[in-house]
Amino acid sequence: MAALNFISTSSRIIYDQEVELLSPDHQDHSFCGIMFDIECNEESALTHMYITSLSVRGGLGDVSVYYSKEEVRHHSIYNKAGRWECCYSNSHLPGSWRNYTELKFAEPVEIKKGSTRAFYIHSKTQGDSAIVYDNNRRYATSTDDFISILPGKAHLGIIPFSDESQFGWGAWRNNREFVGRVGYGTRMILWRRQVHGEFPPGWRRCASAFFMIHACSWSGLPADVVCYILNFCGWEWFAAQYKEKKPGRLSENLKAGVKQLLRMRSSRSSRSANDDDDDDDDDDDDDDDDDDDDDDDDDDDDDDDDDGDSDSEGGGEGGGGGEGDETTTTTTTTSNVTRRSQRNSFSCVIM
Repeated sequence: MAALNFISTSSRIIYDQEVELLSPDHQDHSFCGIMFDIECNEESALTHMYITSLSVRGGLGDVSVYYSKEEVRHHSIYNKAGRWECCYSNSHLPGSWRNYTELKFAEPVEIKKGSTRAFYIHSKTQGDSAIVYDNNRRYATSTDDFISILPGKAHLGIIPFSDESQFGWGAWRNNREFVGRVGYGTRMILWRRQVHGEFPPGWRRCASAFFMIHACSWSGLPADVVCYILNFCGWEWFAAQYKEKKPGRLSENLKAGVKQLLRMRSSRSSRSANDDDDDDDDDDDDDDDDDDDDDDDDDDDDDDDDDGDSDSEGGGEGGGGGEGDETTTTTTTTSNVTRRSQRNSFSCVIM
């Protein structure tokens, strides 16, 4: 049990991975730019993540990518150029309408766990064919275990963050979605007792089984070594084996067995209660019979005494008759006790 109380002081981040999240693509619109938010999910087993690239398609041209300096959403800063930082700028001519073009950042953009950062992709190409985007169809356009891409705004102006449109009306369109791919890396946390609940369910079950095996073994690794091994296990190591199994089959069978056992115990309890009531009734009847027998015996004894007195006066043969009545009473009482003990033993067998 010492392993459960072990506290790891290590919080180093040693596990990195590169991931891509592809958004839906309906090709609803194409214009100069799209602004949207990326959220790092609170439930994920990481300390932070970093966006490494964005991929888009369309006519492109001179493309720039900006991200918010603070971890905020775009609503309050969409037209404030001083609140943004440029992380990519390059010319892509000609662009591609069929394939995505990757915009690789020189430096990754960090997003802490549970935080949100805004991104803005803009092209200076005139017309309505620069960058493809969609109408908003849901709260989170795309999501996975680590990030969520949230809806944003489309920009119709050739000047970044400008409120002037090419065609004389409003430059911004609300309820639009990013179309493309997001490339990102994760910095996973190491396992410690304090962060056990942040790991996936399959991982937690395997870790718990590891501790139970260690606690039940008469000899084995020290507790510190057990925690040290888990400290270096990746968060996704135990996920595949739980996906292959059909969840709920064992738990359903277990619940059915428990219900059947409870029904059997309930029926046995009710039968036992009925037998106890019958035993009480039989005991009462036996007591009544005994009382009647005793009364009869007393009457017989009185009669015998009278007969005895008369017999003693007449020759003394009545004393032998009194001894016979006492023998009959003893035999009746013994049979009643035997019947009662048989009933009690039968009720014990039923219970």
